[in-house]
Amino acid sequence: MARTAAPEHATEPVRSTPPGRGKPLATFRRVLGEVAPHINRRIAGAQQAGAFLDELGAQLERARMAADDVVAGRRTHADGAGPRTAYERELTKLGALWSERAAASGGTLDARLEYHPEGESRQRFAIRGLQLASLRDGHPETLTFAIGLRGQRLIASVGIEPGLTDADIVQRFDRALAPAGVRAGLDARGELAFSVPEAQWPQVREAVALMGDGRRFPTGQFSQVRTLAEPPVIAIDRWRLDELGAAQRVVREMQQAGQAVQRARAHVADAMTAMERSLERPAKPDTPPDHARFADTFAALARRNDYGALAAVAPALTGLDRHRVAVLLHSY
Repeated sequence: MARTAAPEHATEPVRSTPPGRGKPLATFRRVLGEVAPHINRRIAGAQQAGAFLDELGAQLERARMAADDVVAGRRTHADGAGPRTAYERELTKLGALWSERAAASGGTLDARLEYHPEGESRQRFAIRGLQLASLRDGHPETLTFAIGLRGQRLIASVGIEPGLTDADIVQRFDRALAPAGVRAGLDARGELAFSVPEAQWPQVREAVALMGDGRRFPTGQFSQVRTLAEPPVIAIDRWRLDELGAAQRVVREMQQAGQAVQRARAHVADAMTAMERSLERPAKPDTPPDHARFADTFAALARRNDYGALAAVAPALTGLDRHRVAVLLHSY
């Protein structure tokens, strides 16, 4: 049978789906990132936090197993290293990884592995002499803070009198110190605690002074106070095996740290899940101002008279009905 000659000008197969129609949401998110970069930063921060916690958990487990070998008295490892040498090697790796926490997590994880989605991790600390019990039951007094920060000395005063609740006391400290970037709250034990952005902690920790009316701080003039940083989850300095019986304590503390890593990982995963589920929520009747501004910015991008803008916007709009756009706007 004679073969049928091919057409002189072959044509491309007809596409069942127009270009870009199969992935309108992905394209829309890319354009969204161009006009609202803070949204992409939040998503990227959660991904960075998750990746860092996975790596941290794995290295922490290797260090814990090496400490177990020290406790068990195993003589050598596969590479010929003694148990203490192998442990110190794994601890050094853990310390190097922990030192990269702020950068590796995009600033989303603090020293207690608490998750800060906006990438503004903070250092919590206590001030010696400021306990809720004494503040709640003591005499009336005005406490004046002097905080050295960014080359300036910031002054703030807090009035304390009997009868205040713990919430009242925390609120007064928080309101007075917030302009200096210092926030007040309660720690895990329910005690008064303060926090500053981690980047500012080296300046603040040695630059807090207090002056009272002569009761809690009797000198009547500014005196530097001792700030006590909340201990980190990963305590490299405490995990040196330089004392008898330290290995057993280290193993216990590493197990507790491992549990903290798992809790933090679950928290980050929940945050990511919440962002995904928010895409499925029905839109609210009223569009928030931020979303309205985004819509205006997106419209301006679409009106730009150049091919780049058209190439970015057109595929994003293909296949998107009004409801899907409303859901996307609501999710952000």
